[in-house]
Amino acid sequence: MKPLITIVFPSSDMVHSRFTGCLVNLVTYTASLGYRVAVANPRCSIVQIGRYIGIQEARQMKADKVLFVDSDQTFSYDALINLLNANKKIIGAASLTRAEPIEYTTKDKNGERIDFSQRKGLHEVHTNGFPLTLIDMEVFDNIPEPYFNVSFKDGQFTGEDESFCHEARKAGYKIWVDADVKVGHLGIKCYE
Repeated sequence: MKPLITIVFPSSDMVHSRFTGCLVNLVTYTASLGYRVAVANPRCSIVQIGRYIGIQEARQMKADKVLFVDSDQTFSYDALINLLNANKKIIGAASLTRAEPIEYTTKDKNGERIDFSQRKGLHEVHTNGFPLTLIDMEVFDNIPEPYFNVSFKDGQFTGEDESFCHEARKAGYKIWVDADVKVGHLGIKCYE
């Protein structure tokens, strides 16, 4: 039997219509290939709490994997299948910020941003944002709750997605990016 994937997209009261169209196409296509797909939409203004609630909902559904999708992203109908085919415990797409300077959210072990504009294929990275990130549920059994923390040190914030990556790496997991899976970051305009 193919795995059950719970798609988690924390949001406040509304989401972008372009995101909704992408989500419907992704779910429809993935299910047409025989995968079991569930959706969880924790409504919360604090993203790390929304992600945590999403994991609890995925556990209740007995999900094998969780796909985090930020509700301000666009993506292709086959993005989840491409991530599944990579067969990695933690894998996502590289996303651009939506504020100047526009740069990728992916970082190397020195905390430097990695430019994915010309890259292809799979790349191990130190941290990645969670625009579209597939994670095996077993990972959450091996890192401390609440999984997603925001911290502040030496004048710098560390976001919940970055702190998750740090904890996962401490537990022995690798963080992967599939440079062929493209996402757009919706704002006043779409940063692609």
